[in-house]
Amino acid sequence: IAYISDETGEDEIYIRSQEGLSKPIQITSGGKNYKYSLRWSPDSKKILWNDRAQNLQFIDIDSKKVTLVAKSEVWEYTVFTWSPDNKYIAYVNPERDANSIIYLYSIDEGKAFPVTDSWYDVGSVTFSSDCKFLYFTSARTFAPQLGQTEFNHIYTDMEKIYLLTLTKETKSPFEPKSDEVEIKTSVKDEKKEENKEEKKEDKTKPSVKLDLDGITERVAEVTPISGNYRSLTSVGNKLYYMKRVRSAQGTSFAMFDFDKLKETDLGDITGFEISADQKKILMGMGGSYAIMDLPS
Repeated sequence: IAYISDETGEDEIYIRSQEGLSKPIQITSGGKNYKYSLRWSPDSKKILWNDRAQNLQFIDIDSKKVTLVAKSEVWEYTVFTWSPDNKYIAYVNPERDANSIIYLYSIDEGKAFPVTDSWYDVGSVTFSSDCKFLYFTSARTFAPQLGQTEFNHIYTDMEKIYLLTLTKETKSPFEPKSDEVEIKTSVKDEKKEENKEEKKEDKTKPSVKLDLDGITERVAEVTPISGNYRSLTSVGNKLYYMKRVRSAQGTSFAMFDFDKLKETDLGDITGFEISADQKKILMGMGGSYAIMDLPS
């Protein structure tokens, strides 16, 4: 378990075993400001965090080396996440006199690359489980309404969820699909081919491949209705999230299935957290919490 404590007089990061019987291990030192949210890397070798000094940085658990990912001159970092292969960090960078921009930081190169432009504001961001897409929320829907008393136009419910293909070769799930059917010579041949494909998929672990040429233009709309979206979490070919749209349902927990290209409302809750093995989900509602199998 990783946590922040001011036992030394300053905020520092500690880790300890989950049963709480062993002594805590201090990971950081020389702290001079408040630390905020912690994010473990998927391989549990690094911890990423933001702080009051408007830094975004991570520490290697074994070497205790701290690496600065980004420093903002505008405001604190609030949105950041690891890629499933531990090689990239996606974060929303506050911009001066412009909308926020999503950057991808390469652990290997030690460089950050912008993947959205400043025309539209962005919010939550996460990688797809197969490392092929970047899912994010963005305020790109402009539907002005006229106020009844001020006689002035206002903009509300501007957000939708979008996806970004990280390489040119990756096809968008919303592209038209071919209706051509390949004729197999026999059922045995078909099963052999399926087994070969399954073995290939099992051996190949997902890894982020980044093609920056024209990346800001490779954006596709995911959700059809504009509103407010947050807590994007990818599991397989499904995306889980919280949404609030103008409807009788109000705030709800939802899932988008990229195989069926269909959104499903899963209930009225206030928040959720999916376990690291992606099999269980912790849900909160009305001050109560429950753990259950991840709905699919």
